[in-house]
Amino acid sequence: MKKLLTLLVIVVMATLVAPIGVVGASGVMAPIGSLDRVDVGRGVVVAHGWALDRDGSAPIMVHVYVDGDFKASAMANRRRTDVGDAHGMGNYHGFVVRAPVGNGRHRVCVVAINDGSGVNPTLGCETVRGNGKPARTAPIGLIDEVRVAGGRVTVDGWALDLDTRRPIGVHLKLNGAFAAGKKARGIRRDLIPVYHRGPWHGFGFDVTLPDGRYEVCVIARDDARRRGMNTRLGCETIRVGSAGGGGNGRGVVVSPSGVVLPVRERLSDGSYRVLTPCTNEITIADGRFVGGVDVVLDAGHGGSEPGTVGSNGLVEKRLNLVIAQKAKDILRARGYSVLLTRTTDIRLPLYTRGEIANSLDPAVFISVHHNGGAVLTRSTPGTETYYQHDSDDSKRLSGLLFEELKAAMGRFSANWAYTVRAGVNTRVTADGQDYYGIHRYTPGVPSAITEPGYLSNPSEAALFARADVQDAEAVALADGVARYLNTSDPGSGYNGPFTDSSSGGTGGTGNCVDPPLR
Repeated sequence: MKKLLTLLVIVVMATLVAPIGVVGASGVMAPIGSLDRVDVGRGVVVAHGWALDRDGSAPIMVHVYVDGDFKASAMANRRRTDVGDAHGMGNYHGFVVRAPVGNGRHRVCVVAINDGSGVNPTLGCETVRGNGKPARTAPIGLIDEVRVAGGRVTVDGWALDLDTRRPIGVHLKLNGAFAAGKKARGIRRDLIPVYHRGPWHGFGFDVTLPDGRYEVCVIARDDARRRGMNTRLGCETIRVGSAGGGGNGRGVVVSPSGVVLPVRERLSDGSYRVLTPCTNEITIADGRFVGGVDVVLDAGHGGSEPGTVGSNGLVEKRLNLVIAQKAKDILRARGYSVLLTRTTDIRLPLYTRGEIANSLDPAVFISVHHNGGAVLTRSTPGTETYYQHDSDDSKRLSGLLFEELKAAMGRFSANWAYTVRAGVNTRVTADGQDYYGIHRYTPGVPSAITEPGYLSNPSEAALFARADVQDAEAVALADGVARYLNTSDPGSGYNGPFTDSSSGGTGGTGNCVDPPLR
């Protein structure tokens, strides 16, 4: 009996601490989220945070444990626009859960419950003292949106200090220098049910800037003016005017459900005429406008088009999305602005993917894929990348990505599949035009398609299911982007152009059904 109980404890603990965002053999991703804070009252603790399951946009359940014992549960369905903006899966994934506690010290943990089978990760733990007075906290908040229109830059968001109901000060910094300051006293009624500090916590900055590249940051000032307790709410890199890269296209609108919609026209009433995934034109009045970014990452396939499926059940469309999300996080941490063409499992025709890139006019556009079909094997990776046939920038980008991906994959042991296309390629039609829609629909935008390995090969499928291999691939993508943008390195592995008339039959608009936008 003692051995059985020990085994059960090990299994439970393994479930609670499993890595967030890992794709298992079934291709299912674990929930993600955060325990933001734990408030302490008389005989009660209140846990605040957010949780979502990236396999679906529906709210999920969270459980609260006190000293290892289950005490309460709630649906993570409260409005959190910051989570919606960051992950593109809708705005209703926040939670506020109350659980009873007695006097003394207690360990409070929150666990996200997977919508299907798979791990239930611990979002965070905090040690509190029952009936005690909580310590003073630093300010919290978010930048909701940074818009660029000509030389005009608008920054909107919210900030508050949990130690007071009064509006607090916020500072705008441009390239590290103070640019403006004000009180965050705009009306934000959406914050009331979450933070219980009244509606007066919104802010908006509106500045006119000369052409150039800027890092835009907002700092929330602590209410008590304690040294070291100010909070940087976030930063975003923008380009104004003709500084190159993002900001010269039409922009996109990210719908409340996270669907990216290329803008056709901004209407006088503030709404937008946009292109849906299935290439229908509609008018949308809500959503987040994005005028331009440094990098657009495209997770290949999606929805009814799964791509390659490994013998272990790992589905390419899901793996592509995991890698794109990981690479996005790495690039953002390095100071680049990034947008994903899709953040959920939706069908997205090639034309629409191209229009998203055209509308954002990024410095880099990468479509993330994993290959299938090869039968020959060897001891080194059969990594492939593809570029636009008439673009030197696209060719160099693809050569640098090839170097980084092949080196990253080569650190792992596998019976690697390969074909004669291993290396850097451009595939053209019989009349000499780009074969792949990712290239054909984005003239003038440096684009690359990455195929680091063969998911159809069982040896490689087992590797790509591992979190450390996924992380290595994402870092390689980010390193390739950084080298392209910051060095004159030429890349390597170049093959000549080739013509191949075979087709996978995917990527078109036939029988396409648009996903929900709200």
